[in-house]
Amino acid sequence: MLSNRKLSLLLIILFPLLLASLCIIQDFKNMDKYIKYEYDPSDYNEIIDTKIPADSTVLMYKDNYGGFPMDGNSYAIIQLTQKGKKSFIKTTDKNDKWHSLPIKKDFQEAIGVFDNDDEDSFGPDISKIKNGIYYFRDRYAENYPEESKTNINDRYAYNFTVAIFDFDTNKLHIYTVDT
Repeated sequence: MLSNRKLSLLLIILFPLLLASLCIIQDFKNMDKYIKYEYDPSDYNEIIDTKIPADSTVLMYKDNYGGFPMDGNSYAIIQLTQKGKKSFIKTTDKNDKWHSLPIKKDFQEAIGVFDNDDEDSFGPDISKIKNGIYYFRDRYAENYPEESKTNINDRYAYNFTVAIFDFDTNKLHIYTVDT
């Protein structure tokens, strides 16, 4: 039989272990949210200066920010409904930052720099999107106006956001790069 002292010591040791185990189990239950990409499409409205219809669904989100401050890229794919597509196109028609495809050649090259087989590199495969519109925001030129006339591929850094809406699949691709 265990003495009171040994029993107390055993409880002191087991209680924190039990508590830690319960916390870990709860974290695994919550992790499922992130695996299913339960993000709100409106989280992206400000990024692309355009309202994304509320009935849209975020299909995929990746990012590799977290190392050097403000250095990394993120990529989201958002599925719009047929009704959402009509609403989104009306909104983009009123926004002079959206243009018909194809994307300008220098922008294509900048996007392609980050689209290779490296695990930390990801982005839209723009060669597969033939019918749609795109948005391009050059944040580097906004911060360094004297560089705005320099080709984006000849600069010291890439800081841009590109969004491509594919009319054929109703998918909105949003890609952000900061180097």
